[in-house]
Amino acid sequence: MTLDDFISLVKPFAEHYEKSVREYAPGQKQVSAETHARQQEWAAGFRKLVDYLTHQKRLSTPIPKSLGDISDLPDELVKELAVTPTDELEDQVLTVVRACNGEANLDQVLVGLYRKFKVIQTRRYLQNKMYRMSKKLLLYPIPGQRAAYSLQPKDEPNSAFLLQGAAADEDDDGPPF
Repeated sequence: MTLDDFISLVKPFAEHYEKSVREYAPGQKQVSAETHARQQEWAAGFRKLVDYLTHQKRLSTPIPKSLGDISDLPDELVKELAVTPTDELEDQVLTVVRACNGEANLDQVLVGLYRKFKVIQTRRYLQNKMYRMSKKLLLYPIPGQRAAYSLQPKDEPNSAFLLQGAAADEDDDGPPF
């Protein structure tokens, strides 16, 4: 099940108990103060659960770089945007990398997928998936590290500059004075 499935499952309960609290106050329609208090607790609990699940969905949804942060936008507006959707595994990988302070290697992602989502992937499949995610600019390879990715691009040294500098040092006959 996805977060959307859980939100759809819990939301009607929150709405039901919120409606019950409004319509059946103590003294009306034979509702005791204890029942009313219990319904208030359940309404508040379900509302907190819906809010938490919605927040988790926002955290796990990748944000297109060209639009900036769109996590504050209502779902109705996000549906109208021409944003390339990601699949569930991509969302899970991004969540794991985010949990690793924005940088993770393949081993960390494999373990994170299992611990957070009970998902087991082969090393090769996940490595290929993360590579494809880097081509979509969802992840960025970390220079100098094998199978390690970041949520932000990392600067890599300009090898042409380094080679030119080394060649210039070899041709140098000494100080210019």
